[in-house]
Amino acid sequence: MTSGNSDPIRGVMLKGLGTNEASHLQSVNSSKMIKLVEISFEEITFKLRCLNIYELVNANKSYQEISESSGLTLATIKNVIKNSVEILFQEIISRLEKILNKQNSVDMLELQLGFFSFYQELLNDIQEGTRYRNPIRLVPIALYLYLKKEGFNLLSKDFIVMARLTGDQFRTGLKCVVPNCPSYITRDKKDLVLKRIRDIR
Repeated sequence: MTSGNSDPIRGVMLKGLGTNEASHLQSVNSSKMIKLVEISFEEITFKLRCLNIYELVNANKSYQEISESSGLTLATIKNVIKNSVEILFQEIISRLEKILNKQNSVDMLELQLGFFSFYQELLNDIQEGTRYRNPIRLVPIALYLYLKKEGFNLLSKDFIVMARLTGDQFRTGLKCVVPNCPSYITRDKKDLVLKRIRDIR
């Protein structure tokens, strides 16, 4: 198979993508491209957009700045953010999988369903109009809290790296989200998490 711009598979995959999405795919070699073709073009495009927007939102970029940087419309950006929960969960969990499997035999489907239920309860209790109603900001913090609730021994410093957050983003997220945790997480546990925030570097 040919490489570079003459590669027909690469040409099909890149067609219609924004600048940054195309850049991601340009780095994928042709043999991997063949495997990607087995997945629908829409799924690949959506995932690339989601991960690109995730990084920009966490860098505190406005929707307008993200639009200018990615070449995507504001409507597309809002749609990606609205539907990004599952992709962000899978992306972070894939990086944490080795750590989690060292402690327990993890049923990923059960973990995913449990997290989505926890996430929805949490989202329902967060006030409209606040920054953590945004799934891209809420998913990493909610996932950390859910894993701790389920008894996983997960160091905050490891999670920060795997979720591609900064220490400040993680601390701010916990301070904003923990008070809204579902009632079955006891007040003592909430207070303990908030107390430990000060120790996060």
